Amino acid sequence: MDYFLVILFMIFMFAAILLQIISLPGNWIAIIFLLLWKLIGPASSTHELTVTFFIILVAIAAVGELLEWVIQLKVGKKMGSTGKGNIGGIIGSIIGSILLLPLFFGFGALIGALLGAFVGCYVFEMLSKRPHNEAIKAAWGAFIGRFLGMGLKLGLGITILWLSVVRMWPSAQEAIATAML
Repeated sequence: MDYFLVILFMIFMFAAILLQIISLPGNWIAIIFLLLWKLIGPASSTHELTVTFFIILVAIAAVGELLEWVIQLKVGKKMGSTGKGNIGGIIGSIIGSILLLPLFFGFGALIGALLGAFVGCYVFEMLSKRPHNEAIKAAWGAFIGRFLGMGLKLGLGITILWLSVVRMWPSAQEAIATAML
């Protein structure tokens, strides 16, 4: 029965992490599922879920949130985006995510976030009287930066899942204990 419950929670955590694709806080939801597991899961698979472990997971999730936006800003800046263009890219990304969320079973939010970053940056650059070719280059920077940031955040989510599974899976704990001896 323990294995069934672990697999069920792993599926919930994985689904939560995938919510990042539609611009929802998937890493945080996965951590909440893991906390729920700590509270209601079998004792044999919860003793490795310490306060220190949860602090590490929260730090990983926070770094993911920060890097998602910093990468978009840095890549945009590197490709010529101004501060206003970067703000436009972030605003556009959020609006695009929300507007396209209903399309393609929710995956429209991914497309919306990327296109929104491009369009938002482009519009703000044009409003700042930048030449068209410079505004397009800056907008591509916002698009690429957003894509890379989202990918990194998703990768950190998979890391959270992996670190959690190793501590939740009953036989994995036995293997770790044996290896430590």
